Amino acid sequence: MAQDKLVGVAVLKPGKGRRLHSAYLSALIVHDEWHGQGIGRALLAAMLETADNWLGLSRVSLAALADNHHAIRLYESFGFEMEGRLRADVFRNGAYVDGVTMARLL
Repeated sequence: MAQDKLVGVAVLKPGKGRRLHSAYLSALIVHDEWHGQGIGRALLAAMLETADNWLGLSRVSLAALADNHHAIRLYESFGFEMEGRLRADVFRNGAYVDGVTMARLL
């Protein structure tokens, strides 16, 4: 929250059954006006602190658009590595865009 406005959100979905050791970062969103101010980094750090120290997870995965280089660099700075490419994953502005899958293992 900044000036009583919600400027970012992160959602971590823990796995079930045989995937209790893992979680999926299903959303990490920062309002356009607040990009570049460390909010995404703070949200990701909080999610990973929860995953590591409270949920006892050994794997966190996520998906991102392949052309979102800022997000990919952020994820890599926290130890995420590329696992795969999702060809023509999203339709945006009249064209298909590839996605990538990434994960961080403890």
